[in-house]
Amino acid sequence: MDPNAAILIFGALGLTLTQINAAGLIAAGRTRLPLALLAPVIPMAITAHSILIPVYGAVGAAGVTAVVSATTATLTYLAVNHVWGASHGAGLWVKSLILTAVVFSLSA
Repeated sequence: MDPNAAILIFGALGLTLTQINAAGLIAAGRTRLPLALLAPVIPMAITAHSILIPVYGAVGAAGVTAVVSATTATLTYLAVNHVWGASHGAGLWVKSLILTAVVFSLSA
């Protein structure tokens, strides 16, 4: 399997969790909060890509994308906990990681 695809599988997990969390924030009537949380991440992503792509190429780009998606998932997760006063629980994270590992192993 292409190492870039392997890294991006974990990035896809972060993006999926971000979308779930953003939907929870919008459902709570906090429609601007997802944008407020995610907008500062864009300069971080641009900076990291401009530094790591010349050095590591496509693997650096995939790594930055995975880290940025994990960051956005964490930020939106914390916001959902604050707004709703409840969390998805660790079970969602564990199940998501297990499912991602299974998909990764089947695709290898």
